[in-house]
Amino acid sequence: MFHVNNVEINKETPQWQNYFQCGFLGMVEHLHIQSAARGMKCMVDGTVPASSGLSSSSALVCCAALVTMHANGKSLPKV
Repeated sequence: MFHVNNVEINKETPQWQNYFQCGFLGMVEHLHIQSAARGMKCMVDGTVPASSGLSSSSALVCCAALVTMHANGKSLPKV
């Protein structure tokens, strides 16, 4: 759990939530909505083992960016 105005990514202790936070923070910064970002409650579940080499971390970053964009009523051009 993290607050939308206080995203701290711990680089010393890698955790799955860091990937979600990266996607969230990247989209918030890209859309320039730092002070107006909406919070959300999300649950992520899966069976892909950690470090399995299936790009699961990249998929989680993309998922977080998309859900952040949607929750804030924003969109991006397809190009």
